[in-house]
Amino acid sequence: MKKVNVYIYSGIRTIKKTDGAAGYVLSYMTKKDIEATLSNIVYLEDVTRHEAELEVLNQALSRLNTKDIEIDIYTDSSYLTSALDLDWIHKWQQSG
Repeated sequence: MKKVNVYIYSGIRTIKKTDGAAGYVLSYMTKKDIEATLSNIVYLEDVTRHEAELEVLNQALSRLNTKDIEIDIYTDSSYLTSALDLDWIHKWQQSG
């Protein structure tokens, strides 16, 4: 099973809507046991910090093209950790 580390960061520090940058880094070992990374920084307009963090996490996860992987997510966002630890994402999906 492939292991992927996902690092999420947002430069947006307010809960009010604003413009700013956020990004992710995907890190994994190739078949030849070489560490590879894939990253992206996006400029977002009129978003809250929480929206930015969710957006870059979604973008990062959408880059993964296999289902047989273990994912570790690293973030300083208590919003994202709560969403994952408390299963908010499943509840959001159920409510549409």
